[in-house]
Formats: sequence, C-alpha cells, structure tokens
Amino acid sequence: MKTYRNIHLPFTLAALILCAILCYPVYYYGGWTWIRGIGLGLIFSLFILTFSFLSIRWAFSKSMTKFYLIIMGGMLTRLVFFALALLLIHRIRPAYTLAFIASFFLFYIFFQIVEIRHINKRLLKR
Repeated sequence: MKTYRNIHLPFTLAALILCAILCYPVYYYGGWTWIRGIGLGLIFSLFILTFSFLSIRWAFSKSMTKFYLIIMGGMLTRLVFFALALLLIHRIRPAYTLAFIASFFLFYIFFQIVEIRHINKRLLKR
C-alpha cells in the first residue's frame, strides 16, 4: 500500500507551488480577499481529496457492487460537504465566495482527474 502513503505529498506540493506562483497576480488584481478565498478553496479541495482516497482504499477491499456503491456515495457525500462549506463561507465572509468557488472548482477538477486515473489503474490491476 505504498501508493496510498505517498500520494498526497506530490499533489499538495504541486498545489502549493501553483498557489505561490499565482499569488502575486491574484494579489495585484484581487487583493488579500482573493488570496484568502483561493487558500480556502485549496485547503477544502485537499480535504476532499483525502476523503476520496480513503474511501477508494476502503472500497477496493469490498465486492464490485459495494465498490460502486461506495464510490457513488462518496461523490454524493463530497458534494454535500462542498455545499455546506460554501454556505458556511458565504455566511462568515461573503467576499471570499467567488474566489473560493473558482479555486475549489479548478483544484477539484484537477484532483478528480487524478482520482479517476488512479481508480482505472487499480481496476486494471485487479
């Protein structure tokens, strides 16, 4: 299970490097509000990624029917987490909402591609 232990570090580092590179242009055009919103989007998408990989790890030890149930249920659960986080962030700091949504979707799409490739690779080995 070495792949599960070391898989988060490269994605976290890549996301942090991307954020560091984009920090100055974002600050120049949007200020600290946008940087905070993008940071929240990155943190939340990394939380979702962790939850996703843990559920995938658990799903691979089950039968194929339960596997698909766990994967689809996990996607629905993550959607609910996103909706709750969006509602909470909008209530606490409405100015962060647009930056949070934009950064979350960009990071989420990137991490979703990685997750799908990971699942396909593991299913082919099965």
